[in-house]
Amino acid sequence: MIAYAVAFVLWVGAIVSLGVSAVGFLESTGLLVMSAVMSGLAIVSAASALFLTRRR
Repeated sequence: MIAYAVAFVLWVGAIVSLGVSAVGFLESTGLLVMSAVMSGLAIVSAASALFLTRRR
């Protein structure tokens, strides 16, 4: 259950960083990279949560 919460928090963080980047008219690519990394980590966390629940 913790992995799902982590995935959700990462997903929300990715959306926020993408929104902040869009508001700044994409002046900084750092926020875009952070959004992409957080999205990837959210996917990995959600997939691992599925794997861990099926394993039990």
